[in-house]
Amino acid sequence: MEELNIPAVLERLKPYGLGPIERVLAAHTGTVQLLLSLYFGSPVDVTLVEQAEEMGEIRRRVSLVVRRTGQEACFARSAIPLSANSKEVLADVREGVLGIGQIAVKHHIPTERRIREVNVSQSQISRKYIMQGPGLYYVVTEVFPRELYR
Repeated sequence: MEELNIPAVLERLKPYGLGPIERVLAAHTGTVQLLLSLYFGSPVDVTLVEQAEEMGEIRRRVSLVVRRTGQEACFARSAIPLSANSKEVLADVREGVLGIGQIAVKHHIPTERRIREVNVSQSQISRKYIMQGPGLYYVVTEVFPRELYR
């Protein structure tokens, strides 16, 4: 669900001095793979880097790579609690082929994303959010290298 308090979002980002696309990356609540594909004018592929199941959750790291250039546009770390996700969602997560946003779309799960944290340094922008819907719950941290977006 989209953030409705637009002035509050803009105010929250103001101290960082972000450029237009950087503001979009920090606060966008839709599927990041599509957003990045539109920005780069090329499909962005999700590649599973590592995945482990332990202590009641699946932890994964993926790289989002611009197909045309091979550049990493973003990397993401996710924590996926076993008890909060349907068996169909977990089966797709374990298979490791789809990004987590793609899994929600595949299963027609309406989702809400709530950004919990935004961090900005000279070299990167990161955001942590919760993505949830019926039978789906993820905690996601996405990290964007600023040099690609200035």
